[in-house]
Amino acid sequence: MSAQIIDPQRYKKTTRKEVEEKKKNNKIRYSTKKKKENDLKYKKKKLDKIKKEKKKLEKDNEKTIKKEQQYTKVKKNKVYIPTFVKVCIVIVLIVAIGFLSRKIVSFENIPILSVFSNKDSKVELENDYNLKLGISKLDTTDVLATKNIVLNELNLFSSNQLIKINNNYEIEYNLATKIEKVNNKEYLVYLDTNLNKGFECINNSIQKITKNKDNNVYYKNIENIKEVAKENDYIRFSLKEDDPYFIYKLDFPLSENTIDTMYQINSKNENKINFLRTNSDSKVKNISLTNYTDTDDMVKDFRDDKIDIFFASSDSIMQLIGKHEYNVKKYRDGENLFLFGNKNSELYKLTEVRKALAYSIKREDIIKEVNNSFSELIDLPFIYSDIKYKYDIYGAENELLSNGWKKENGVYTKEINGVKKKLELSFLVNDEDSVKKKVAENIKKMAQNVGIKININKVKSKDFEKNLKDKKYDIILADVYINQYPDIRFLNEYVNINDNINNAFETVNNSKDKEELEKNISALQDTMSSEIACIGILARNTNMVYQKYITGFDYTNYMMIFNNLNNIGKIVKKEE
Repeated sequence: MSAQIIDPQRYKKTTRKEVEEKKKNNKIRYSTKKKKENDLKYKKKKLDKIKKEKKKLEKDNEKTIKKEQQYTKVKKNKVYIPTFVKVCIVIVLIVAIGFLSRKIVSFENIPILSVFSNKDSKVELENDYNLKLGISKLDTTDVLATKNIVLNELNLFSSNQLIKINNNYEIEYNLATKIEKVNNKEYLVYLDTNLNKGFECINNSIQKITKNKDNNVYYKNIENIKEVAKENDYIRFSLKEDDPYFIYKLDFPLSENTIDTMYQINSKNENKINFLRTNSDSKVKNISLTNYTDTDDMVKDFRDDKIDIFFASSDSIMQLIGKHEYNVKKYRDGENLFLFGNKNSELYKLTEVRKALAYSIKREDIIKEVNNSFSELIDLPFIYSDIKYKYDIYGAENELLSNGWKKENGVYTKEINGVKKKLELSFLVNDEDSVKKKVAENIKKMAQNVGIKININKVKSKDFEKNLKDKKYDIILADVYINQYPDIRFLNEYVNINDNINNAFETVNNSKDKEELEKNISALQDTMSSEIACIGILARNTNMVYQKYITGFDYTNYMMIFNNLNNIGKIVKKEE
């Protein structure tokens, strides 16, 4: 086979320069080619990324469409709630939780819950308004003989007093400028030097009250007075018996001096009495009090706007009002129910037992069952006390556990003086009193939930007094009538349970002046609270029902219904 030259130029001789130029040209061609390849790869990568993003976007769009379709379906069945409404609901829930968290706490000295938490707002009142009140079956319109606390309060507007008492048992001077206590039987009262016939005014007023005796609510204030004598620039009051609280009882009305009073009685008959404004900034020009023999007639006049205010103490009267719009304020009428203990009882005299018992009683539930409409909580036998006991079932058990009590078969036990004792109390109850029996049964159940066993001893009235006298009980229920004075010595046998209480009473007895007496009364309340000297169950109320256009009753209580007289009146109706 003959040789054949395929590429005659292949072995052709070339110069070095030509070789270098050829290499350079080859390198350029290679670089250009590489760049093109890189550009192509970048474009392809970018295109792939765009495709992925497009696919992802399509998937997201599909999900969004599905969600919108689902939301549309749900929206048909749901009500739209605006954001601000949701915020309001959250705030209400937070407030409710905060309120409930304060309900189950330990004993605290905090203001007692008033019946109405919202005060009447400041409004414009009508000038020279005639305020019309209705009372059912008033005993008499004679201000010197009535026991009605509403008429007695109105009478104070038409008379002066030596002193006045506010709702904190603080004494304010009226006609008296200074009171000195010589001892518990001798008091010196200094009067304003501008007061003419001061002694005669006081002496005559005392004589008039004494003449009516038990028909006048102030007779108890002055029945202990032995003699009233004028000496130098003061009047000496000499008493029959010791009375460390006598300064408070100088608030009786002075019927002989009515010149500078806020109102004066300008007319009166057996069914009606009128008080006319004389020296007051009140918008009320005239206050009339009408006595109704028929309750239905009184409520009818209220519905017809013929009277502005009436007073009710039963659900049947309230039901007569019907659909007529009205306001209601409650005030204590002086009747109360208390749980007392035998201070000689081996168990009740233990502080932890009294505290555990007080913690275990949910009095709100008792009131609901007895009479929710005309009852409220009371804690101490002081009608204006701001002490409040709390229901706390855990606090009750902790009190016992921390003092060495142990629960066995649902009842706490403890070794006392070497003898193992069950926490078991005897509860003396009058079998003929249905309300007290109901309250006793509730207390028994509540105490049992804690681990305190209570045995109710129901006895007839004839045997009740004997059991009471012989101290055959650990605890009892008692009706107590409390007035505007802080004198509770009549309960001394029941509330003076230990040396701490006794010392607090003695401090009050030894008070040297008005300021010291006020301070020591407050200290006595605190001591009674810390020692659980007694447990208030309920205070009975009366409803003051008034028209929707009447205002000004921010604070109501025993003989303090019209306490804020300058803010009482008819609201001026604004033109729309």
